[in-house]
Amino acid sequence: MQALDRCPACRARLGDASACPRCGSDFSMARLAERQSLALARVAVRELILGQTRQAAVAAQAACSLASPLLARAVLRMIRQRPS
Repeated sequence: MQALDRCPACRARLGDASACPRCGSDFSMARLAERQSLALARVAVRELILGQTRQAAVAAQAACSLASPLLARAVLRMIRQRPS
C-alpha cells in the first residue's frame, strides 16, 4: 500500500487530514495503520541492527501486513539476501 496522499473515492489531495476535504470520506483507520506499520518497520530495523534476524523478520512481516512500507520491504530484502 502506498502512502495515502489522494482520496481513493474522489482523488482529492488529502495532505495530513484524516478525512477528505472534498467528499468527507474518513481515512482515520488507514492513517493509523500507516503509523503502526512504520513503527513496526522501525522495530525491524532496530532488531536487524542488534543481530536479531528472526525478530526483525517478524516485525517486518507485521509491518507489511498492515501497510507494506518501503522500509519494511527493504528489511525483508536484506534478511533474504543474508547468507544462512
